[in-house]
This record gives sequence, C-alpha cells and structure tokens, in this order.
Amino acid sequence: MNDADIDKAISGIANENKISAEDLYQRLGQEGMNIADYRREIKEQLTMQKLQQQEIVSRITVSPQEIDSYLSSKAWHSGSKMQYHIEDITVPMSETPSDEELSKAQQAAKFVKNELSSGKSLKQTATNATNKAFKLRTADLGWRQSQQIPTAFVDQVTHMQEKQVSNPIRTGNGLHILRLLSTRSDIGQTPNRKQVEQYLLRHKFEDAMQDWVSKLRNQAFITTPGNKHTNKYA
Repeated sequence: MNDADIDKAISGIANENKISAEDLYQRLGQEGMNIADYRREIKEQLTMQKLQQQEIVSRITVSPQEIDSYLSSKAWHSGSKMQYHIEDITVPMSETPSDEELSKAQQAAKFVKNELSSGKSLKQTATNATNKAFKLRTADLGWRQSQQIPTAFVDQVTHMQEKQVSNPIRTGNGLHILRLLSTRSDIGQTPNRKQVEQYLLRHKFEDAMQDWVSKLRNQAFITTPGNKHTNKYA
C-alpha cells in the first residue's frame, strides 16, 4: 500500500464529507489527531480491505450445475437479446438499521420514486432530496444485457416498461430505486461455458462485496468538530 493509495482514500473521505482534503486535515488537527497517525490508520484499513477482498475471491466458486442452470434459464433466453438503459438512485442505509433509520430511508425512497416518476432527472432529484436533508447516491448504469444487471435488480428490470420506476429494492448498502429509460434489441451469441462461469463469478463477487462494504461503513470513520463518529468511511 503506497502513499498514492492513501491519498486517494483520504480524498474519497473528504469528498464524502463535502470538504477538501486540506480541510479534512485541518479538522483532524483541531480534534487533536496527529496526521501521521491518521494516515497510518487509513493504511491499515486499506490493507485489511485488500486482504478481505482476496479472502472473498478465494471463497467464491461456480459449479458446473450452476452454469447448466444459467444457460437453460428463462431469464437468459428472454433477456439475452435485449439491452436495458437503467438509472439508479440509492438511499444509503446501514446493514442493520434502527427503526428510525429505516423509516427515514423509506420516506426518502418514496420521495425519490415520486420525483423520478414525474420525469425529474437524476440531478434534479438528488438536488431536491438534498434540500429535504436526504443524502442520495446517483448512477446512470448505461446499456446492459440482463446478465450484466446486478442480481438484486434483474428480476424487476426485466419486467419493467420503459420510463417505469421500480419499487425500492433493499440491498446491503441501502434502498435502490431504478428507472428504466429505454430498451433495445441486442442480437448476440449464446456465451460459452467459460464466459458464463466468469459472469457468475463476477456477480457472486459483487454481491459479497456489497455486503462487506456495508459492514465497513459501520467500522471506519473520521471525527469532525461537534460530530464525532458519525462520518462513515466510504
């Protein structure tokens, strides 16, 4: 783990808190934290993340039966010739939210669905949500075949109509609200078994990482004046 990796991680923390890296260092100093000690903590976290990612990869396998099942699945045959342009807004939430946190997240998700259903853009929705003290993450997922859509989303997306907005989908990192912008035909070839294996491995890894990242958000943090232990490392 080199200095560039640490600088990148710290910049990410600063961005998450809507401040510059310089401001972050200043706040840490005001809290009495030594910068060198803080960088050492970040390095230890990054090292642990790398080790845990390697551990996750080592545990993931795909059996021949899973490949056979996928190749014969209805989802593959119905979706392999279609592409879906998807937008995603996430209402962040801890893995085991309190009743209050869940209630606030559900309220935010309802607001997001109404905004998207009325035709608001991702940017407009996020701005309006910020004004209501809802913190969201937005992403245009672009054009994807069904087998490229995250497994938690694929069932809803492949049954949606164009311009339709999904009900909130709960995952390890929060509530996701999707909008299907458009669909198009994609005449492609059936993948070989190796390609299917790589696809299934990738999706298993994504699911495992999503659960793991949500746990990390409850463990790593920075302290800011008057608000200790509340700004999670992302």
